[in-house]
Amino acid sequence: MGERIAQLRQSKGLSQAKLAKALGLSTSAIAMYEQGRREPSVSILVALADTLGVTLDYLITGQPASGQKNHTSNFKLATTILYAAWRIGGAGTDKNNSP
Repeated sequence: MGERIAQLRQSKGLSQAKLAKALGLSTSAIAMYEQGRREPSVSILVALADTLGVTLDYLITGQPASGQKNHTSNFKLATTILYAAWRIGGAGTDKNNSP
């Protein structure tokens, strides 16, 4: 997923610093996501997908969503992920960025 984030960011003409600013994150957080050294929280995944103009399905799996619009697909997938995290006892977020 990190390589996909970097590729999408670059295709939008964004630096790591500009993407970080748009998301309210540090440049080092974006670098760590792109290098696979850190996993974004569900809320950051949704913000990344929206900012980069893709669905969560594509951002996470590299596969396009099956005919759904970005925001609808992102909301449904985020809801499913958060529910699954809640069921197993986690919040589905990293410790620095709660939803």
